[in-house]
Amino acid sequence: MKLNFLNVLKSKSTPEEIAEQIVALEEKQKVCEQEKAEAKEKAKEIRSRVMCGERVNSESIKLADLALEECNINLDVVAESLAKLKTKLEEALTAKRDEEAKRIIEDRKQWNLDREKALLELWRAKGKLFALAFAIYGHPETTRRNLESYPEFSPSLGTEEHKVFHSEKDKGITELRHPTIADVAEDIRVRDHWVSHFDLEHEVKALMRKYRPEPVKPAEQTESVAE
Repeated sequence: MKLNFLNVLKSKSTPEEIAEQIVALEEKQKVCEQEKAEAKEKAKEIRSRVMCGERVNSESIKLADLALEECNINLDVVAESLAKLKTKLEEALTAKRDEEAKRIIEDRKQWNLDREKALLELWRAKGKLFALAFAIYGHPETTRRNLESYPEFSPSLGTEEHKVFHSEKDKGITELRHPTIADVAEDIRVRDHWVSHFDLEHEVKALMRKYRPEPVKPAEQTESVAE
């Protein structure tokens, strides 16, 4: 994963972009720690030889000290950058929640308007249905009673009425425009639940799990069974 934490820190970045750089820096931190350990051992080895009276090239001592100092600086950069990235990740997730809350308000307003239009269309269809039933039953109350009775929308299985009703119903549902009013309502409900139950610590952990590599499980050792 390419290190790009400076640009991520300087610009407006998504939580996903920040999480990627945190993981990349954590991997870099491991490398820097290993390099420091090696540089420290090298510097100690040279200093030990000097203490024991060996003649050691002064340039070698200087280079070993510089290498160790460079490792310390690299680790400082990594640690400070990680702290800044983690703070920025929390800020980005909080901003995402606030923006989502605003979008939900606007989406709910639009949903209400669309629902009102859909309800009018439903009443228009009900009016047409009532007129068709009225032509059969001939009296408003008789028509209403028949339309409201249980069997009216539950034709008996195996009848022509059952075949026609379910054919038209299935066709109508297939031809519905998506997302439907119900789809939008469910989407708003899920998003509103996320906003109202927002837990910053949980969100950070969940996001980081997506980008941190899974720990490698040690291979299981099977004991040989003596025959």
